Amino acid sequence: MANPQGKGTLPCLQALQDARPKEVANKVPATLYEDFVLSALVLNAHFKFKPVPARDYYLYLKGSQWLMSLVAPHEWVRTSERHFVARCALRMDMTWQVDMDARALKNDGVQGALRSHLGGFADALEEAGSFLGALPYYKRELPYYQRVLASGLAASLHQSSQWLDRNGFERLENLASGRTLLDAVS
Repeated sequence: MANPQGKGTLPCLQALQDARPKEVANKVPATLYEDFVLSALVLNAHFKFKPVPARDYYLYLKGSQWLMSLVAPHEWVRTSERHFVARCALRMDMTWQVDMDARALKNDGVQGALRSHLGGFADALEEAGSFLGALPYYKRELPYYQRVLASGLAASLHQSSQWLDRNGFERLENLASGRTLLDAVS
């Protein structure tokens, strides 16, 4: 059966295989939350290319739309329509490293958009009822590449959370809610 966005079955299966997490590290709960929040931000950005690990990408805010691009900020013609927010790189474990630009964090529009993302993330955590329940194994509303990467992200975070449970750490479901996370970063 073909993918509704026009990808054939074999390319879809290959893309899912490529998005399987490799080198999943043991992470403390706070790092799992941070990886989830930042990776969700990147995966909610608009892009139409297949990201690969260890390559730099650039996150921008244009109006209220997050955009991820292959083009670095110094390669663009200056415009007030688009704000550079962060340099991003897909890690081998399918989480995203997001290095925020200090100047962007001082911009009122960027701050508001980040608060909105955190609020939506907190709402999704509360609605799911647990960290594991909120993992994006399949998000129909996401475009193709974001959907595939979200599946890899969910597998990675789930694998790390199992390590926490096996090693006697506090269960993720008992950690602070998404609202507490939002209050801490605001």
